[in-house]
Amino acid sequence: MKRVIFDVAIFILLYIAPWWIGLILLLLGIFIFSDYYEFIIGLLIIFSVYSIPGNEIFHSPVFFSAVTIVIYVLIQLLKNNIILYKK
Repeated sequence: MKRVIFDVAIFILLYIAPWWIGLILLLLGIFIFSDYYEFIIGLLIIFSVYSIPGNEIFHSPVFFSAVTIVIYVLIQLLKNNIILYKK
């Protein structure tokens, strides 16, 4: 139940708060909950709400999705190496 309340609060904040508050809470969620796939969805929402149009590769939704998934996998691998993190 805590995860559901946390997710609802984050997804509401993604639309009404600055993008960096949502990002901090999404990163916090990765360390609080195991297999926090909402991180990927949350970052895609941040991209769709706050992105600016452009022709560069950095403005592409496909590029941003790939970078988001790579960041998620790297954080999951890093979590296993943190001494204070409990599984």
